[in-house]
Amino acid sequence: WIHGLHSVPSLKQLHVHVMTLDLNSPCMKNAKHFSSFLPPFLVSLDSVISALQDGVFADRSLKKLEEDMKKRSLCCHRCGADFGRGFAQLKRHLSACTTRPEPFWPSPRLWLEEP
Repeated sequence: WIHGLHSVPSLKQLHVHVMTLDLNSPCMKNAKHFSSFLPPFLVSLDSVISALQDGVFADRSLKKLEEDMKKRSLCCHRCGADFGRGFAQLKRHLSACTTRPEPFWPSPRLWLEEP
């Protein structure tokens, strides 16, 4: 499973995304949407918790991050195949890619701690 928060928020309410590693879903409808679920636009829950606890917040220009996301080349997160900005080609590839997906980071410590 992949988890994280968007560094460029998609909603005003704070929320965490949890999804399958394949990122192959009919709900994934465009290039910006796909890119928003990959680092650096998806940030681990542990990173956010640590930043909140330490009082350290990245000075990020959300407008700049969003512009970068829209320009970013679309690559398969499993095998690295580059599709430029061809989202339809990437979607077809994701359906057929046989490379085993790896998580971007470990499960959140919060989920692993015992009460």
